[in-house]
Amino acid sequence: MEKLLVSVGEAMQMLGVGRNTLYDLLNAGEIRSRMVGRRRLIEVTSLREYAAEAA
Repeated sequence: MEKLLVSVGEAMQMLGVGRNTLYDLLNAGEIRSRMVGRRRLIEVTSLREYAAEAA
């Protein structure tokens, strides 16, 4: 089964960007995330949409 949400570290690897860049994208609303407890988890569909637009 494929993951629906990934950690910040996994999202960084998937996009090939650093932590600051990823948080800039999150703050700009270009990538969606959810807070689960104290963890921020990134929606995989949002990462795919961003990568498709950037290509």
